[in-house]
Amino acid sequence: MNTGLSDITHSFRSRGEGVGVSIKHGHAQQLLVAAFGYKTLASYQAAKASAEEPDSFDLVHHLILDRDCLSQRVSELGIECDIEQLSHLLSRAFADRLAHVVLHRSYADLTDHIRKEIEHVVENNGRVTGQIDELNHDGIEEVYSDPEVNFVQLQIGMPFIDSIPGHVSLHRDPERSYTGTKIDFQLSLAGERLGRCCYSSFEYEVTHVLLRAPWEDHMSTPRSSQHRLWPDIDEENDASPVRTRAEVVAELLGWKADEVEGIQDVEEMPLDGNSGDMIYGFLLDFTDYASSDEAARIMQEHGTLQFRVGPDFFDGVRYDGWPH
Repeated sequence: MNTGLSDITHSFRSRGEGVGVSIKHGHAQQLLVAAFGYKTLASYQAAKASAEEPDSFDLVHHLILDRDCLSQRVSELGIECDIEQLSHLLSRAFADRLAHVVLHRSYADLTDHIRKEIEHVVENNGRVTGQIDELNHDGIEEVYSDPEVNFVQLQIGMPFIDSIPGHVSLHRDPERSYTGTKIDFQLSLAGERLGRCCYSSFEYEVTHVLLRAPWEDHMSTPRSSQHRLWPDIDEENDASPVRTRAEVVAELLGWKADEVEGIQDVEEMPLDGNSGDMIYGFLLDFTDYASSDEAARIMQEHGTLQFRVGPDFFDGVRYDGWPH
């Protein structure tokens, strides 16, 4: 469709005239590029010519308003219209042409938007709802996440992917036995920075789910940073090995335990950095262990055959011959 600056400018001026705000075409263009972070139309056009801005707005889904730059341009042009009204007109102009574009007042506003999107994704994720169904609860209290993507540092024109942790808190059901009220998750956020203040649509995928043991609900972070199910064990005996290797490998992949029988013996390679003084994790490489069908499934679901896990990933795993 190739919706460009001239199209948005036309809608912007039309919206303004509809509420009694008359802006010259040239001034309107200057205001629009200022909202995108450029002091002049010429600098915006130069950025576009060097592929630092998209050819059109068709692939843009998120725009972050540069309020300081826009305020300065309003003052320089002597336009009698406040920033809030101009922001509203710009938002409506994009809605007229490209309904999918969301204009954000700041990067904090963008982060809040992402947090709400994550909440929707998590509440509708089958793995999460499956864990919720196993607990005695009285509804969802909160879906918490803390996206920390540094959007201004992302390279323009390069796709990015970031990992975001979070948890689901459930209301406790006082009439049933307590089974825990927190489920931890990890989610990937993927997208692309298309220009100085514009970004593509974002793709979300829940990659790991962890059901906390009931006695760890009060902890901000469970003992294991890895996303695997905690066993239902007696708290007085929680030092004993309680899980099979198949169970932890299955949780890592999001499979059933009986589906990893052929790959559960994958060798763990210690990750000890350059000094070798301390192991900070393990690398599990399924390349030489998975069959062609298993490898294809792992690649389809995770995009890699290599997984980095924490140093306590195998804590509590039954050894051969356990408990003798």
